[in-house]
Amino acid sequence: MKKLNSRLPSAVLRYCQEQAWTIHEVKQINGGFAASIYHMQLVDGNHTRDVIYKHFAKGREAEAFLLPALTPLIASISPKIYALIHDEQHADKTIGVLMDDLGDSLKSKLHTLPLAQQKALLRQAMLFLADLSHASIPLLSTLQHNGVPDGYAFASSSAWCMLSLENCRTFLNDDQTMALHRDQVEALCAFYPTFEKNYPTWLTGTQVLTHGDPHLDNWFYQDHKFYLIDWEAASITTSSRDLAIVLQDLLDPTLFKIAFTTYQKRWKELGHDTESDEYRLAFVASFFDNTLMMLGWEIQKYWDHHLTRDTIVKLFTTKLNWLTTCQAILQNFAYNESIDITVFFA
Repeated sequence: MKKLNSRLPSAVLRYCQEQAWTIHEVKQINGGFAASIYHMQLVDGNHTRDVIYKHFAKGREAEAFLLPALTPLIASISPKIYALIHDEQHADKTIGVLMDDLGDSLKSKLHTLPLAQQKALLRQAMLFLADLSHASIPLLSTLQHNGVPDGYAFASSSAWCMLSLENCRTFLNDDQTMALHRDQVEALCAFYPTFEKNYPTWLTGTQVLTHGDPHLDNWFYQDHKFYLIDWEAASITTSSRDLAIVLQDLLDPTLFKIAFTTYQKRWKELGHDTESDEYRLAFVASFFDNTLMMLGWEIQKYWDHHLTRDTIVKLFTTKLNWLTTCQAILQNFAYNESIDITVFFA
């Protein structure tokens, strides 16, 4: 047991001791996460409880501040938080969070279901996301007062995108069987300065609280209810941001279409614009940005042996086509051509 416990900061061990919890098992969860994630099985009297300890990566401690700041909106859709864990040597420094383990993520669950059930669960998830975005609007002033970032992190986005383009180039250089995609990647590299210049003016529309990283690994579904974790990138910006990120996990065109159209229909029912070129431009720009960032991250996960070659080839070819489609739409928009976003699932 001592060997298992040695993986954890002493502050976690001390907290468990104060709660009279006996640590039965500790297991690190691997998968290319930015943070270090540990599953802990605790004995509490005659009961056992499963918890997750998330140890923040250096420079990525924003969730320590954001979880309390977001409480008015997310308290009922977050796992139970037992404690924010502080560095014992520096009491003002939060190093991690201890929370309930909700089991398998929505991404994992979807893959185990028949297609009809996948569709139904995905529809529910997108209704939930649209409703959550809408529910945040009357709370924006409170969230701003609490210090939630107001606006999109364009500088961070640019840095990630530039790194992603370099990863794409390196990936093609290392794998000559993918060389036929070189022209597409070089076209994206040539286009990116135009995108970077115009992105702040393109990303407009209804302002909401966005989760900022709602990949399906960060969703959970338990007792007919959805939960979200990992709020470190939350900010107030256009609703297109979260939709663009959810779609990153849906390479199947049928599931992509269901997610997109379900969200759009619900967003319209809630009284928001989905028809104007301004709205569609914001979505396409956000989809381009988040697809490019995610592709670079996925290439890195492949290099770190968290993804198989078959998986990265499918991700690379699918997302490169998405990016090329976005590029064409954004370039044509400059010539006053109307935006048709159904091309992503035609």
